[in-house]
Amino acid sequence: MNPAQVNRFFPRMSTDASRAWVNISSPHSAIDVWLSGALTLKRSVDLETALGMADRFSLRVTVQAGLEQSIQSPGELFIWRAEDQIAGEVSKAAFLIRAGRLCGIEMSSSTSLERLLGSVFEEYLASVSAKMAGWSMRSAEQRAAAAN
Repeated sequence: MNPAQVNRFFPRMSTDASRAWVNISSPHSAIDVWLSGALTLKRSVDLETALGMADRFSLRVTVQAGLEQSIQSPGELFIWRAEDQIAGEVSKAAFLIRAGRLCGIEMSSSTSLERLLGSVFEEYLASVSAKMAGWSMRSAEQRAAAAN
């Protein structure tokens, strides 16, 4: 993801926040990967990559329908959430859409850290939601027009 995309959708990740995060993403990757202790955060604004993340949680069709709906209502923020637990690992995901723009986030850890994962995920989801909800109506309408 390029820096402009990251700054538009995601809160700044910093080492002086309540949790220190380290970026382990591959250069020019469509998915951003961050580590903080035993927590892993994956995030993307690339349409196909985010839809692939939604597919893992059986939400692809729902999220695609949400994209269409968000173009009709560019001022609304649509959020779909999912959770799964496989082989000792728990993952939480959210897919946020506004004005035809999709943002996927997924956070995972071992099941022994499920409570910590839940609180960190909720805090991060709230900050991403606030950032996307804060887009001006005019810019949201411009993004929706560009998506058509």
